[in-house]
Amino acid sequence: MSVTTGNPLYNTNDDNVFFWRLVPADDVAGRALAIAGDEMGYTKAASVFGADDASQGAVKTFKIAWASLGNDLVVDLTIAPDSVSYSTEALQIANSGADSMYMETSPDTAAALLAELQKLDALLPILGTGVTFLPEWLNAVEAAIGLEALEEYYIGGVQGYQPPEAERGPAWDVYNQRIIENIGNVSVPEDWGDWSWSGDAWSMGAYDGSVSAALAMVASGSLDPAVFNSAIRTVTEPGDGKTVVYTFGEGKAALEAGESIQYIGAGGELVFDGWNNTTGPFEVRNRNGVQVLVITTEQLAAVVG
Repeated sequence: MSVTTGNPLYNTNDDNVFFWRLVPADDVAGRALAIAGDEMGYTKAASVFGADDASQGAVKTFKIAWASLGNDLVVDLTIAPDSVSYSTEALQIANSGADSMYMETSPDTAAALLAELQKLDALLPILGTGVTFLPEWLNAVEAAIGLEALEEYYIGGVQGYQPPEAERGPAWDVYNQRIIENIGNVSVPEDWGDWSWSGDAWSMGAYDGSVSAALAMVASGSLDPAVFNSAIRTVTEPGDGKTVVYTFGEGKAALEAGESIQYIGAGGELVFDGWNNTTGPFEVRNRNGVQVLVITTEQLAAVVG
């Protein structure tokens, strides 16, 4: 099972060896969210997360990391999705003295809450999880508070690091070409504007999961998951004498020639921890897709969370 969810509900630290996570877990993202705010000089946080399981993924580690960095949590809200009104919550935030807001909610919930804050003239700089960087979230908020306010207050969404297009490498070039070739078969909702799956970390994760699993089948000579599963790590880990490959075709040819390989994917090198979760740096990108901050693996490792 190659998944592109960060939800810690699906974390595995026992015997579930068939679970492979191709995007960083939300609990790591929570730590990255705290580091991002701290790096930008904020010290008084309003934590605003939806009550649903998906939105709760980053909350615990965000709060632990935020406190460990010496900062204050002045508002801690868990809000029900799709409520009729969020005026009470907005007033609490407005009166809190917070200098920044950290959030993940559904698009409609965020739109309603931020509209209430705008009425109070109490909008704050917003840092969110990667969900807030998706077009459906940004478009809902833009419709509620306007583009000018969104660009001013939305600092960005924290997600797994994506190198600049020119530095993404041969695997991404092939991945992107497949997107272009099949663009008529790839659904993009009309209100997502010029959104492209070419830069979407979740899509790259799904692609890399498929390629690495297929290469593991070739390496093991089997289509049986009980046999090829362990070979996923074999074909993705670096090693002396390994041939670096960027496509299924390259990898298959090298394996059939008796070589050991390391597949580097569209999303970059696949680094799995002991529980088959990918790890790596994070970034913050704003509403216009501009990278405003990079959070290194060293920074993540140095912070409690």
